[in-house]
Amino acid sequence: MNCHYVRKQIMEAISDGIVLKEINVSGPEGAVRAKELGIGEVPAIAIDGELAFIGRVERNEIREELRTYSGLDKTYESSVIQEGFLTEP
Repeated sequence: MNCHYVRKQIMEAISDGIVLKEINVSGPEGAVRAKELGIGEVPAIAIDGELAFIGRVERNEIREELRTYSGLDKTYESSVIQEGFLTEP
């Protein structure tokens, strides 16, 4: 499944200091957040509140995108793991 694959890529791409919180988009909170971000399909990754990727993505692509953001104290969002995504705590 693409969601599980993308989750693995995210976990391998991030470093210490990055906060991740998973939310299932099939639940009420996740559905609202997915709509706010314009996520119509999963997997999808949002970084610092902005949609960055939709579909299958490799860890090097995630790392490259993370380099465009300053600092590692940000929270990253992603729709991974059975239609879940990461969001701000």
